[in-house]
Amino acid sequence: MGGAEWETGYVQLEPFEQSVRKNWQRLRRCGLPDRLIPGMRVLDLCCGWGSTLASLSAQQCDAIGLDLSPALLRAAQERGMQCLVCADSTVLPFQPDSFDVVIVQGGLHHLWADQFERALTEIDRVLAPGGYFAFTEPCNTWVLRLYVRLVDGPLANATTYTRNWRTTLEHERPTYFHWLKTQRRALAEIASRMELIRVDKGLVTMFGLARSRKPRSAA
Repeated sequence: MGGAEWETGYVQLEPFEQSVRKNWQRLRRCGLPDRLIPGMRVLDLCCGWGSTLASLSAQQCDAIGLDLSPALLRAAQERGMQCLVCADSTVLPFQPDSFDVVIVQGGLHHLWADQFERALTEIDRVLAPGGYFAFTEPCNTWVLRLYVRLVDGPLANATTYTRNWRTTLEHERPTYFHWLKTQRRALAEIASRMELIRVDKGLVTMFGLARSRKPRSAA
């Protein structure tokens, strides 16, 4: 596919169809699918190779994928994804109130605190009044900490999956562990800007859903 070693490792973590199923199940834990309506404008932020976009297309949503990695966007295009934008999540190239839903699956933990705040400001800006923000991220549990310790050490080369997972971890290591230490503050920041509807913490993943507090137009 070209691109950096971590991008290749990311794509090779699991088959595309498995990634599609996993990401859709995660959105179910967020509580989003029951709120999706055909024709909804959806932004898949940090879309990677498009596995969430595939499910959104099946739901007949009007979806756009955005990622900072040209290599991952090419991988998404190769799998039939369209409406792809290469841009930074902290400076979204969209008008205010452009989307009914914004989704981030595993992208927030790539950001430092100041970047996270700017990205959250942008997410709130492009969300329509009453729009939903769904997110899934690593959850700071003892299970995840143990897994990372094993994969970062004795099990690093145990399987193709652990080898690729460690490759991606090397790319995001500083912000990954920063996220684990500051996720409570991140949730508080989301709650200060939006209505936090749900936070569901699994063994290794956190699932969240929030709603824009922006007032609807009187027109």
